Amino acid sequence: MEEHLTSLSRESRPEGANAADALRDRLCADLIGRWQRGERVPVEAYLRQHPDLESSENAFELILTEVVLRHEQGEAVALQEFLWRFPRFEERLRRHFTLHAGLAAVAQSQATDVPILPGDEILAPAALPVVPGYEIVEKIGRGGIGIVYKAREESLNRYVAIKVLREDRAHAPDQLARFLREARTASALNHPGICTVHALSQQGDHPCIVMELIEGVTLRALVRERPQPDVVARLIGQAALALAAAHAAGVVHRDIKPENIMARSDGHVKVVDFGLARLLPHEFPANVRGWVGAGNDSGSTPGSMAGTLTYMSPEQTRSEPVGSASDVFSLGIVAYELLTGRHPFAADSPLETFTAISTQPVITPRRFVPTLSVDLEALLLQMLEKDASLRPTAAEIGAALDRQFQSTRPRWQDAVRDFRVRKSIGRNVERDVLWAAFEAADQGRPVLFCVSGEPGIGKTTLVEDWLQELQASGLVAGIGRGQCSERLAGTGAYLPILEALEGLLRGEVGSLASQTLRDRAETWYAQVAPSPRDALAEMLAVRAETATEERLKREFLAFVREIGRSLPLVLFLDDLHWADASTVDLLAFLGRRVTGLRLLVVATFRPAEMHAGKNPFVSVQLELQRHGVCRVLPLSFLTQLDVESYLSQEFPKHQFPPDFATRLHAQTEGNPLFLVELVRHLRDSGVISCRNGCWELMHSLPDFQKELPDSVRSLIRRQTGQLDEADQRLLSVGSVQGYEFDAVVVAGVLTRSAAEIEERLALLERTSGLVLLVREQEFPDGTVTLRYRFVHVLYQNSLYGALSPSRRAEWSAAVAEALLAHHGEQSAVVASEAALLFEKARNWMRAAEGFYLAARNPFRLHAHRETAVLARRGLEMLLRLPETPERARQEARLQFVLGLALQQSEGFAAPGVVEAYRRARALSHVEIEPASRSPLLWGLWSFYILRGEHRAAREIAGELSQLARSQNDPLALLAADHSSGYSLMMLGQPAAAWSHLGRDLPDETQAVYGRDMGIPFRAHGSVVLWLRGFPDQAVARCQQAVARGRDRRDLYGLSIALFNAAKVHQLRREPQATAEYARSLLILAEEQAFPVWLAAGTILAGWAETRLGDWSAGVTRIRQGIAAYLANGAAMMHPYFLGLLAKTLGEGGLFAEGLEVLNRALAIVEQTDEHYYEAELQRLRGEFLLQAASLGDGVEPQRDAASTCFQSALAIARQQQALSLELRVVVSAANLAGKQRSLPGAQESAKIEIQQVCAQFSEGFETADWLAAVALRDSP
Repeated sequence: MEEHLTSLSRESRPEGANAADALRDRLCADLIGRWQRGERVPVEAYLRQHPDLESSENAFELILTEVVLRHEQGEAVALQEFLWRFPRFEERLRRHFTLHAGLAAVAQSQATDVPILPGDEILAPAALPVVPGYEIVEKIGRGGIGIVYKAREESLNRYVAIKVLREDRAHAPDQLARFLREARTASALNHPGICTVHALSQQGDHPCIVMELIEGVTLRALVRERPQPDVVARLIGQAALALAAAHAAGVVHRDIKPENIMARSDGHVKVVDFGLARLLPHEFPANVRGWVGAGNDSGSTPGSMAGTLTYMSPEQTRSEPVGSASDVFSLGIVAYELLTGRHPFAADSPLETFTAISTQPVITPRRFVPTLSVDLEALLLQMLEKDASLRPTAAEIGAALDRQFQSTRPRWQDAVRDFRVRKSIGRNVERDVLWAAFEAADQGRPVLFCVSGEPGIGKTTLVEDWLQELQASGLVAGIGRGQCSERLAGTGAYLPILEALEGLLRGEVGSLASQTLRDRAETWYAQVAPSPRDALAEMLAVRAETATEERLKREFLAFVREIGRSLPLVLFLDDLHWADASTVDLLAFLGRRVTGLRLLVVATFRPAEMHAGKNPFVSVQLELQRHGVCRVLPLSFLTQLDVESYLSQEFPKHQFPPDFATRLHAQTEGNPLFLVELVRHLRDSGVISCRNGCWELMHSLPDFQKELPDSVRSLIRRQTGQLDEADQRLLSVGSVQGYEFDAVVVAGVLTRSAAEIEERLALLERTSGLVLLVREQEFPDGTVTLRYRFVHVLYQNSLYGALSPSRRAEWSAAVAEALLAHHGEQSAVVASEAALLFEKARNWMRAAEGFYLAARNPFRLHAHRETAVLARRGLEMLLRLPETPERARQEARLQFVLGLALQQSEGFAAPGVVEAYRRARALSHVEIEPASRSPLLWGLWSFYILRGEHRAAREIAGELSQLARSQNDPLALLAADHSSGYSLMMLGQPAAAWSHLGRDLPDETQAVYGRDMGIPFRAHGSVVLWLRGFPDQAVARCQQAVARGRDRRDLYGLSIALFNAAKVHQLRREPQATAEYARSLLILAEEQAFPVWLAAGTILAGWAETRLGDWSAGVTRIRQGIAAYLANGAAMMHPYFLGLLAKTLGEGGLFAEGLEVLNRALAIVEQTDEHYYEAELQRLRGEFLLQAASLGDGVEPQRDAASTCFQSALAIARQQQALSLELRVVVSAANLAGKQRSLPGAQESAKIEIQQVCAQFSEGFETADWLAAVALRDSP
């Protein structure tokens, strides 16, 4: 074969740029011919003969040719294999495989796919096709190479479109390539105006594309209807923006025509069929150029062309290289047809039209549409310029047509003008800006819109007024409001987001929002479900225990995307300067993935407090502003004209002095809150009065001005001071609860009836305007209450600040007790509020208890920074108390929670983590109730086992086992068995470990401490099975663990299962299976931010890579993985990982370095007592000594040292009853005996020993270890 390939390279071929292409064609043809003759020649054979092709486009063509050939022969082609064989093409291989390994070289085709329209004649097939996982409903389209069907995806119960390659085209390589190119090109483009490709599937022997189902018609159908210019502007504008996204990604469509643009029933436009798309090779960076695929078709070179004749650009008709301007010209033809009903270059035949495109001028469209605007006509003629350089870009067209559309559609101002006049005065410009932001978001251009200003300037009022305008306009939108809490000081994880979601579920679109949240964001739904008795919510709450921070973010993004298919979403987050870190992270996450979202987030904040508090949003705001997705609108004070308008609105037909507004403006400096409350004060005090139907000033200006307060705070103090004593006490108790407060809580503190308090609050709302009714709600104990809020937080601050320390402490304790009583078993919901209130009451122990309960809430949402803050607050409370057993119990729990939070946010290596766990360990001897002590011990065991402190971990496992048995707690016994079994395995006692891990767990095993114990039992048990000599059972058991992790959606448990599955296959010396499991683990760990498992997976992936292709790259990955593993504070399995590194170094001839690594691993074994892999490390050391002896002097001493290592390894393996390791040792010893010719009978004795060990096996007869042993045993 090598001679044949060499002869190919000597054949004469053209010189210059086309030489490589010609060689590629010959090599591809030869590869195809030899495979068809049954000669399975690998691509590497060609690349060895032609090293200049090694990293070129042509090499990738060869690779894809092999993929297609293997697919045609019925093979299940694995992406992983090609990744290991050709790692330099990893990114492109991933894109080309997607879900189907059948991609081939790119070619061109003139065929198009046309939806079925009324009057079209389509021949139906005899029967609907069968596609696994989909129920085919009906045929909806047919084209040159494909047939499109409507189908229901069974797993997600949604309707999709499936394009199936026509039978008469399925065996043509160019048609297959074009078909597959459409899938991968469209899937690489993420834009709401481009048809989404969900997957590649299989229909019989042919690929099919699963796409978004577009309910609508092509623009061809609309050409017949001659739509109005404003409709054309909207349709073509949307198509232009979709093309702009493609062009930005380096893709030119090349076949824009009415049939390839669809209009949905809701007016949204989709560009389809990217089968003829090509890359723009010189206009975009290499990372973008790789998206479309290898080898642009011949249309990218002079002398060839692709597209539909009558929609080509002039440069296409001349067979010149085309760029994005070509699509613009074609889109211009489509626009012209829609406006006029005729082609701009109409002729008697398609060929004559083709010629006219490059030679004839355009007939002005106003000849056929006299009412066409000058601007739209000018833009259309620019799009149809013969010179490509004179045409506008697709982005410019989209913007221009959007403006054209806006000028011809009814403005939102018309719908809200009357409402605005009635509602408020001033801020019209600011509300217009909010409207513009909403319209942009409604069209898929989302923004985070921040309204900033000092207290009282009207930030919240502005946004609330605009939201009321939005509701009054008749436009349908989802609206959610969330308030950041000053009192919780950033510790309420996702507090405003959760409140906004709750409001959304209670609002006008609650049914849609609830269903979407269930379907797309079940973790969030579990937190905000309308009723605690919701069975689905309870089920989802169990799943939520295993959610991760990354999953929460992705779920929220999926929710926003899905609800955006029906309506735009507006989230109002008030007082963002008090936001928690998790909320800020979510905003940053959304800001980086805003493309196509119909989302407007409006936030308010005070700049001074934002910067003084070092809020994390400061840096996020700057980042998002740089990317153009965040805008800040600083509010200025009201002008004198605004004051005059306000007085006219508030006091119609008034007869105030001409300079009254001037004096008010000067006194208030235009502060809206000060102005409104001052005018209210003047009216209530009789300075302003209505006489004979006219409002008048009852005092002269100099007289009344002497009595005016000099600031808004002094005015508020005066207003509250004028309340009678009973009302002051009522509102003061409310201020203790917070900015919002509950009437029934106030009633309980004041020992008055709830009805009396509610009536008084209603009267205060009408007369003083100091409070506003928010809603009626029900407490968990069934008590119905009215929730009120102060008209501004400054009122709450003023009333609260006026309380004496003793009264504040007394009422704080009373409010806390009332809240806890009304919430009963659900007291964790108000734990943060109660803890803060008990702190104000100086009840340090109750405050510490509250902070402990509160810390569990953000931990459940994986908001670990907020968890750590609350745990530390609890510990601060305990420092104020004397040392008692009760204090020790509380500290142990808080230290444990702090350690858990810090290990997730900072890693196991962080000093705070070690300090917290060691302190919790020191305190674990105190009498803690079993319900709290069991999870504490479990958490301590998890920490110590991962840190590689196995003796301490074993002791804790024993304590956990003793506690579980004394309490007869079956769930705690599960945790105890698992911790004992895994510790025993690590200590080198697999038989004892199996007595714990070998339990036959029922499928309905409950979660323990938030984990499904069935997963680690099976995962860790699989390694024990391999050690004990049951390699096949080990595979079955680890597969059960993986399946259970996926079925239960326990992602952390799944990561454990995937790692141990990869490890079992590594122990079996099966690199391909190891690579596949490691790859799955890496994807999961990266998505879910599991750094320890990401590092561990990298190590095993590196080991597999050294055996499947690239030794050097694999060794580098192993080293990087070990470094990352240790950097995260993990030490468990460190000797095992070092053993993999050493073995790999030896395979590369680096025996001296490998020996150093083995010596280090054995030293760690002695330090940590992690003995389970010690026998293998000793065996490897013996093997390396033998290799070193063969390369130098001192052969006999080295052999003696190797023999000592083997004897030690054999003793360890037998003592541990680790049969698989024993088999390896006797094989190594037999190899040594074969080299010791001076010892007669040694080799035969070694073979007998192999036979004795083999006789103990009942399975695993196809493993590499078994086959090596049998081969040596049976050798002559």
